Amino acid sequence: MTRYFLCIFAVFFSVHFSGFEAAAQSARQFYSNGRPGGEGKWERDEKAKGHKIWWHFKVNKNDKKYQRHIAYAFDNQPSRVYYYNPGTKKFWGRCEIPSDGSGGAGYSELKSEDRKEKLSLVAESSFPKPGGMPMLKATDEAGKARLAEDGATMEPPPPLPVRVSKEGVALDPPPSPAL
Repeated sequence: MTRYFLCIFAVFFSVHFSGFEAAAQSARQFYSNGRPGGEGKWERDEKAKGHKIWWHFKVNKNDKKYQRHIAYAFDNQPSRVYYYNPGTKKFWGRCEIPSDGSGGAGYSELKSEDRKEKLSLVAESSFPKPGGMPMLKATDEAGKARLAEDGATMEPPPPLPVRVSKEGVALDPPPSPAL
C-alpha cells in the first residue's frame, strides 16, 4: 500500500512540476508562481495583502542549482516590488516601477545591516536612491556574496496583476516593470 502511494506521489510530483522544469532548463533566470504554466504569473497572497512570485536564478551560467527568492507587490505600494531571501529570511531590496508605466524600473539594494526579517523593521531611509538592476549574486546565511562572473544583471519582475473593482473596472492598471 505504501509503495502504491509513493508511486502516485511520484507521478503527481513529476507532472505538477514539468512546466516548471521546462522553464528552468531553458533560462538562467525566470519568475514563476511554481505551478504548471505559472511562468511570469503572480499569485495572490492574502496574508501579505498583495501578490507574490518566485524569482529563480543562477548566479553563473554553469551553476547546477537555481537560487530562489520571493518578490512581493503589496496592495498599499503598487509601484514597488520587494525582494525576500528565504535562505537568510530577510528582505534585501526593492524594484521601483514608475506609476506612469513609462518603464525604466530602478532598483534599491539594502546594505547588509539594514536587511530585516520583517519589512516593517526596515526604515524607508535605508533604501538608497534607485539605480540600475543589480548584478546577479547569491548571499549565504553568513552574508557572504558570490557575484556573477560575467556581470549578468537581475531581470525586472513581470507586469503586476491588475486589481479589479466589484464592478469589473481596473482600479490601478499596473505599470510595466520592463527596462
